[in-house]
Amino acid sequence: MVKGRLTMKDCEQKGWLLDGYPRSASQATAIEKEGIRPDVFLLIDVPESALIERVVGRRLDPVSGEIFHMKFKPPPKEIEGRLIQRSDDTEEKVRVGVNSE
Repeated sequence: MVKGRLTMKDCEQKGWLLDGYPRSASQATAIEKEGIRPDVFLLIDVPESALIERVVGRRLDPVSGEIFHMKFKPPPKEIEGRLIQRSDDTEEKVRVGVNSE
């Protein structure tokens, strides 16, 4: 899927940005094998407390697919009741991800 998208004309002409990918050595190996090689890597060093605050406040509207944040992008009151928290939007998942790097 990634290879297919990155070989489209707009990506070849304008470039591309992968956010959070690759996440593992096997993904990195796979894109390298396909000849996909970025020119630049950016590593943004963020305090763990800020990551946790961002993740645990995130909510998904299953009707529209829109993502809200209870502090930084609050949802309209009328849809608050239907919002869900994704299973990976927990403090525990952030701590595991941060400590595995």
